[in-house]
Amino acid sequence: MGSLRSMEGKKSGECYVVIRGTKTLSDVFVDLDVEEINDEQVGVRVHRGVKTRADFIFRDIDDKLKICTEDIIITGHSLGGSIAYYLYLKYVYYHIFE
Repeated sequence: MGSLRSMEGKKSGECYVVIRGTKTLSDVFVDLDVEEINDEQVGVRVHRGVKTRADFIFRDIDDKLKICTEDIIITGHSLGGSIAYYLYLKYVYYHIFE
C-alpha cells in the first residue's frame, strides 16, 4: 500500500501528507473497487477501495500527525486525491467531533 508520501513543511510544526495517484497493480485494484459504502461515522458515501486504503493510511499517520503544531496539509493526485479528501474528513471527525 505504498501510496503515502509525507514530509515536514518549511515552517516548524507544519506537516504534509501527500498521496500519489495510481501507479501499481495494487492501486488499480483500489480504483476498480467502486462499490459505494456508507460511512455513518463520517457521514459520507465512499468507494470501498478508497475507504480501505484511506483507513490503512489513517492508522499509519494518526499518531505521527500529533507532532504537527501548525498546519496539516493533506493532498493527492487522482486516486490519491480521493483518498486525501476522505482522510481529511476522517481526521476532522476523529479529532474535532470526538
